[in-house]
Amino acid sequence: MQAFSKAMFMPVLILPIAGLLIAVGNVLTNARLMEILPFLDNPVTKGFGTILSGALVAILNNLGLIFCIGLAKKKKAEAGFTALLAFLVFINAMNKFMGLRGMLVDADALRGSGQAVVLGIQILDMGVFLGIILGCVSAYVHNRFMLNSVSMKRLCTMHSRSMEVQDLYLLY
Repeated sequence: MQAFSKAMFMPVLILPIAGLLIAVGNVLTNARLMEILPFLDNPVTKGFGTILSGALVAILNNLGLIFCIGLAKKKKAEAGFTALLAFLVFINAMNKFMGLRGMLVDADALRGSGQAVVLGIQILDMGVFLGIILGCVSAYVHNRFMLNSVSMKRLCTMHSRSMEVQDLYLLY
């Protein structure tokens, strides 16, 4: 449980910072505030506020992905990449499954349907819960099999000495 809470610390730490910066961006582009403080009504301030709030909204829109990464004990970069791949495969598989079953709603009727668009892919809206579950599963698989099993390490190596020779023969 301590490893889980440590892994959740960084995404939770990012949220208030991102929220404050989004609020600053929204304040700099607020039409009512520009009427009261006319010096804010210039292209530089408006542009900066639009970029600031628009860029950081990506953090809030992709919280599931952010929470998915970072639960492994060792080789965290490999585990994070595996978790990212698991997330991408899962959302694409969910989209295809829902499409085959005729469960996808039109983009206009998306609000209130229980579906959301994640990374441009329409899926069942599972929010942050999806990222946490996929992160836990991929970390468990990584910690259980990738670190402890010698055969799994051999299986996952890209090229050994003998394989390089075989690859050269295949090229010619």
